[in-house]
Amino acid sequence: MAHRYDSVFVSSLGHSGSTLLDFLLGTGGHAVSLGGWKCVWQRPRAEVTAQTCSCGAPALDCSFWGVLIPRLPEGRSRGPANVVLHDTFAELFPGRIMVDSSKDANHLIEHVSRRRTLVLHVSKDVRSWACRWMDRPNRAGKRKGGLTLIREWHRRETAAVRRTRGMVDGTDWMQIVYDDLVLGIEAEAERINRRTGVDLIDTSVPFTSGEHHILYGNSMKGRTDGRIRYDARWLGRSDWLVPYLLVPRARRYNEALRRGEAPGQGD
Repeated sequence: MAHRYDSVFVSSLGHSGSTLLDFLLGTGGHAVSLGGWKCVWQRPRAEVTAQTCSCGAPALDCSFWGVLIPRLPEGRSRGPANVVLHDTFAELFPGRIMVDSSKDANHLIEHVSRRRTLVLHVSKDVRSWACRWMDRPNRAGKRKGGLTLIREWHRRETAAVRRTRGMVDGTDWMQIVYDDLVLGIEAEAERINRRTGVDLIDTSVPFTSGEHHILYGNSMKGRTDGRIRYDARWLGRSDWLVPYLLVPRARRYNEALRRGEAPGQGD
């Protein structure tokens, strides 16, 4: 069967479920998950080659990255690096769909210009997202407060939706909610498979069972049990409550997401 798409680009804010979705998209055997490609060409070569791929091999021993990395041009030029990516992927995985979870819309244009691309924008409930980032200190050891984070979530979410939707045809963009994906995996898999015209996600197998070569993703890239777990830590906390009530625009947007009423959810 001919694939309706040649690539899938996963857009999201950090810690919103993009790595999980990246893995899932490879379970049907039609796609290969590559994680955050932007980190591979952006970061120093020594750091990249020190990574271990999700396939279990060191970067330079990986059947994909071991071929691609030596071909990368010197410097950090996105255009030439993407030529290498697409040419190497086509050589090693002919007829397969490329999954890139680089998140940032700046990296989407390179895929759109070369392949028919479906954008899956993943959003996480702002209460869970804010709690995750409240616990994460920055490089100076400081943490952002809930009010700042909830405002930031709303601003960045709406900007990402606006930008990514504007870069593809309206039928080539879908909104995915992390909470629905984890708690209602069968329904979300069916929705994604119906849009792509092929069974990208197979919910009967562990999410790590597909072909994946993820150098940069969250800590789950090293897991082998294949079990999906919902991040429910925010349910036992209340430090998000007052900030959530004080930012009505973010609250309304979040509640629309949870009701399935945001753009791209009614497909």
